[in-house]
Amino acid sequence: TSFDDIQLSYYPETPVDPRSGLSPRQWMGDVLAFCRDYAENFGPGAENLLFSGPTGTGKTHLSLSIARAATERGYGVVYGPAQVLLRRLEKERFGRQTGDSEEMLLECDLLILDDLGTEFVTPYFITVFYSLLNNRLGAGLPTIITTNITDGALLEKRYTEKISSRLSAFIPFRFLGEDIRPQK
Repeated sequence: TSFDDIQLSYYPETPVDPRSGLSPRQWMGDVLAFCRDYAENFGPGAENLLFSGPTGTGKTHLSLSIARAATERGYGVVYGPAQVLLRRLEKERFGRQTGDSEEMLLECDLLILDDLGTEFVTPYFITVFYSLLNNRLGAGLPTIITTNITDGALLEKRYTEKISSRLSAFIPFRFLGEDIRPQK
């Protein structure tokens, strides 16, 4: 997966959004350009990114493209579905699995949590997610989160005000268009 695999032709040229004056194709072209630049200049202190939008609009593809570019430049990247990574922490914490995923998630150069919003939210999940975000923000370590949840109020309701506040430190990117998979 790389930036070269992304085809803007999958995004429609109409309708034009009255607020931005851009079509989904133009909008996603700008998102792609930002992500390419982000990947080329990735390093300590890089921004946190929040990709939101409908299923199949390229959020995972772009985050993996950034991951690939960062690893090619020697940075340590951890990528995985939020549900899987945070469940692993829970299993390790309660002795059902061995490992030290917490250190890996807290110290990697770039953490990518994919598909936030698909997990079963428990008080433990909220605690771990908050701690992970808070510690990475405090250490200045970048995180990219992808989600289908596009409503900030819904994010806050699902994950608490404290987590929503941390997510407000992320640069938000709304992905437009329709599911690309059936078009392929």
